Amino acid sequence: MRGLDQTIDLIPQRRRFGGVQWYFQCPVLGLRASVLWKPPGAKRFCSRQSWGKQVAYRTQFVGQAKRAQIGTGRTRSRLGSDQKHPVDWQLLPPKPKWMRWPTYESHIERYRGYEEVRLKAKAVCIARLSGKLAAK
Repeated sequence: MRGLDQTIDLIPQRRRFGGVQWYFQCPVLGLRASVLWKPPGAKRFCSRQSWGKQVAYRTQFVGQAKRAQIGTGRTRSRLGSDQKHPVDWQLLPPKPKWMRWPTYESHIERYRGYEEVRLKAKAVCIARLSGKLAAK
């Protein structure tokens, strides 16, 4: 990267059944990290913990309904749905050939939980709107 001269150490961590897994060493805290972050305008890469509230995951900035929508899309993607056909969006995708049934069922269960959260949020929104309309 232009204007960036930073050395980052790698730390090997032995695995239970042999081999090692490599981690970055955070230059600030010295902790192991799988991912290093560099927010816009920052001069170096560091772990998420060292940045504090300057960096966050996308779902930390949105409400419960939007998190459920993101989770629904992610689950559909894991099940092989392309999300391009609106009719297919309403139906649960079939089990991919390579996926085991218990895995597929756990994805469907998670999907239904996200949908329940989304429906409750819509019901609350409709109740608020109907209350405002009735007040006028």
